[in-house]
Amino acid sequence: FHQIDTRIGGYAGITLDHYALGQLSVLYYDNQSFDRAFDGFQYAWDTYFVSAGYKNELPGGVELISQMMIGNTSMGTRPIIGSKVNNDYWSVFTLLSKRFGDHRVSFRYDHFEVVDNDFTDDDLNQETGNAWTAAYVLKPFRKQRLTLEILHVDSKRPEREFLNLPVRAKETTIQASYRFFL
Repeated sequence: FHQIDTRIGGYAGITLDHYALGQLSVLYYDNQSFDRAFDGFQYAWDTYFVSAGYKNELPGGVELISQMMIGNTSMGTRPIIGSKVNNDYWSVFTLLSKRFGDHRVSFRYDHFEVVDNDFTDDDLNQETGNAWTAAYVLKPFRKQRLTLEILHVDSKRPEREFLNLPVRAKETTIQASYRFFL
């Protein structure tokens, strides 16, 4: 991190936990940055968001985790003209996961969106998309973990057009890892 202004940000959160109803967490973050501050190289970014998450164990030992976030980030704001970058954003995901002994299977759905509110036509930050993830985890031995994962993202971003790419992209990643823990 590089401090550009002298402001101090912060966050506050609360978690409510009930044995039958699950766990609810809410967090507010604001870095209180002065987005007109400039160090000769870059502007300070003013960023704030609210996040809420929920976790519970459903019947059959299925774990449910869900989270949403909504916020804004901006930089280079000038009186009358507005910001060089000013983006509202939000995202939400839901994950279902089930353990079978040393095995775990998980499925996750994400939706995300960035709304571009600034005046710069040559820097389009607008984006919307969805993602699906499926994962399998095996713990074959103590302190070892094998993970297989497939991720599919379907998104639309107008900025890609400047790179002679389609605005809409469908991308799939398959990965595997074997980890050792000390």
